[in-house]
Amino acid sequence: MNLLGAQSPLPRHSYYARLKRWTREFLHLDEDVTLTIQKLRFAEPRCPDLETVIGISRAPGQWRRLRIARLAADVTREDLRTAASHLLTGNP
Repeated sequence: MNLLGAQSPLPRHSYYARLKRWTREFLHLDEDVTLTIQKLRFAEPRCPDLETVIGISRAPGQWRRLRIARLAADVTREDLRTAASHLLTGNP
């Protein structure tokens, strides 16, 4: 029983599903495009402590990656838009 009325956090797969849905919508990707989501941790001083990486593959072996310096649960649509801006403009 939740006496305080606070919402319990969603399971990680729910955040990943939301990011995949937003990525497909934002980049107009068909269901045959493979999307992966990973959480990476870094120990190097100039790197973020962690980041969410969205992998996009339209063909086997051809991957593009979107890197967002946040946990998947904290990623916003604006974060995704900023990370994907190079894909929308055609820049590598």
